[in-house]
Amino acid sequence: MNTQSPCKKQCKLNENRECVSCGRDIDSIANWSRMSDEEKDRANTAASVRLATNQTARNEGHCHETR
Repeated sequence: MNTQSPCKKQCKLNENRECVSCGRDIDSIANWSRMSDEEKDRANTAASVRLATNQTARNEGHCHETR
């Protein structure tokens, strides 16, 4: 299995050092090439949750992106 990166080539980190485009945190971005497929799957799941949570926060006016 070869787990695909969720990277959209539009990196922009928020104040929590998470990419607002793909949802990965800085550690999973930096370590992606050294991670096992299982670790990548966990990182992708966490990224999806982050994106959904951040979208909800933006919709409610509670999230500010870093420029």
